[in-house]
Amino acid sequence: MNCPLVRCLPASRLLIALPLTRAADLPLAELTVVSSTVHNGYEREKLPDGSFKPIRYSFGEGTCDVGKVADTSLERLNFRRLIRVLSAPLAEQGFHPSRNANEVDQLIVVHWGRTAGWDGGAGYGNAYGILNRAHAAMTAAFPTNPTGPAPNAPPTTANGGTPGAAADFEMMMISLRMADDARALLNAENAQMLGYYDTLKRLPAHWGNLGNPDRNDLIDEIEDDRYYVILAAYDFQVAKKEQKPKVLWVTRFSLQARGANFDESVDRMVRAAAGYFGRPTNGLHREGMREARAIPGKLEVIDYQEPTK
Repeated sequence: MNCPLVRCLPASRLLIALPLTRAADLPLAELTVVSSTVHNGYEREKLPDGSFKPIRYSFGEGTCDVGKVADTSLERLNFRRLIRVLSAPLAEQGFHPSRNANEVDQLIVVHWGRTAGWDGGAGYGNAYGILNRAHAAMTAAFPTNPTGPAPNAPPTTANGGTPGAAADFEMMMISLRMADDARALLNAENAQMLGYYDTLKRLPAHWGNLGNPDRNDLIDEIEDDRYYVILAAYDFQVAKKEQKPKVLWVTRFSLQARGANFDESVDRMVRAAAGYFGRPTNGLHREGMREARAIPGKLEVIDYQEPTK
């Protein structure tokens, strides 16, 4: 009598297929957005075998922007810890640290922090408060008369006068315009910081009479607070000899801050962006680095064997 192998053999000899179900794609909010650019004609030099020539580098400490909210995960991520996270992925891409000033090719300056996205409630709160007051004033200025000329006739309006109603309405319009300008300015600053600017500039604001959903999605992203890291690489030898900076490449990568911790997320952010260090992305790229995990599927027997006596 045949019996399934899973029952007849010791555990060390089991030959069963335990398929892994494919983990669902990460939500957009959990993906690292990468934007990388090259400058001044920079291109990685290749060796005869086609591999990239190793680059010697030294780290430089840039700026840390803590944003506008208390964030202990950002406070825990200091410069020394951040460069430890960066070192291994850089080495995998052929970048190796050096303390010898005569052999350092690039100075990689590291900036990191948290953007302060647009707070619609606070940004438009005052303007909408003025709007509500203006509406109440205008209603009082032109009250309805519940007693029409006939029992079934619609109500009529009588000229009244609430002082300042028109002025309040004009102030509301000015406040809304100011809020819109402040929103546009903040979004432009964050778009530049995170590497969204060029992509947004290429996307039309409208498709016919409808707003462009792709562009609106990007704006939604930059209006959320985002954790970011920026690596800016400079030609070290030019800086040393000519006393002027010559930028070679800049890689920016970010992750939505809401629902994440910077110190816990930065490793996977770096791993997701590492393949773009020193080369252009030509736009925005979304990369996900999941933590390794196996999700068991249905148990399947793949062989049988006669039971031993």
